Amino acid sequence: MNKLSIITNVISLIVISLFLYTNYADTNKVGYVDNDQLLLKYKGYSEAQDEYVQKEQQWQANLDTLESDLKKAFIEFKEKHPSLNSEELAREEQILQYRKNNFLQAKEKFQSNLDQENARLMTVVSNQIEAYINEYAKTENYDVIVGITDQGNVLYSDMNKNITEELLIGLNGSYEGI
Repeated sequence: MNKLSIITNVISLIVISLFLYTNYADTNKVGYVDNDQLLLKYKGYSEAQDEYVQKEQQWQANLDTLESDLKKAFIEFKEKHPSLNSEELAREEQILQYRKNNFLQAKEKFQSNLDQENARLMTVVSNQIEAYINEYAKTENYDVIVGITDQGNVLYSDMNKNITEELLIGLNGSYEGI
């Protein structure tokens, strides 16, 4: 991280801290959530991970089959190579190249599909968490709920303001699936 970026982050932290202090100190209800813990302990996240792994394994098995078939085709080609005339050799090489290209395209599509599936599942989980937090904040009369991470912007907070466990109990209790 360059010096300008560090300075900008420090200034941002100071501005955010001053804003929160001057606008919300002792006049409004404020809580914070440990984002990492909330996500890791949320049933929906666990289910999304399981679904992702299942699809990844299924797609990987298909890719492994294609790769195995391609390797067999190369072995067969090497065995037949000495007995082929130049026309047959050119045709077989063309077929192998076509199969290799198909495999490489399938491999790229596999990675693309995994990325899209991960993004889809994380969007679903994020939307569920956000909807619950919004409802919780309204029900419990919170004016501000701040999310923190290990590398986050909150430098200090009173542990009594940590509502992560309360949110997890309600969030997991209301979870109905992906």
